[in-house]
Amino acid sequence: MARRDFGALRSESGQTQVEYALIVAGIGLVCLVAVSFLSGRVGGLFESASNSPAFTPPTAAGPDASENNRSTLVLALPAINLYHDAHGGWAGMTYPALHALDSAVDPIVVVYGDDTGYCVTNTGDQDLWYRSSDAGLTQTPCASP
Repeated sequence: MARRDFGALRSESGQTQVEYALIVAGIGLVCLVAVSFLSGRVGGLFESASNSPAFTPPTAAGPDASENNRSTLVLALPAINLYHDAHGGWAGMTYPALHALDSAVDPIVVVYGDDTGYCVTNTGDQDLWYRSSDAGLTQTPCASP
């Protein structure tokens, strides 16, 4: 019987299973450190964003009354859309009806609402904003239908 020479296999260098396990463990450790570092950074980003003026609710005292008035109308849009979906139009839309749909809606004035469109404005006597189904968000008063 012929004898086989396995000397060539012993002399070849290569990765063993233990070395592969150490490499995988090292990658896992690096990922764990990266995730824990980034989670603190991402949380800090959300915290600083929630404190920025862009996210200031309209009822909070802010430096710009015009921006607060604009935000009041932007926050009312979901309730206006819900009202339209529930009633098939904007006829009969009032602030109390919108507030009943969404308690986050601050006081607004419904200039008009009918089956074809609507116009709302914020309360107050300066820096008024208007939102209509035709013109969108603007500081130009709505034209009556």
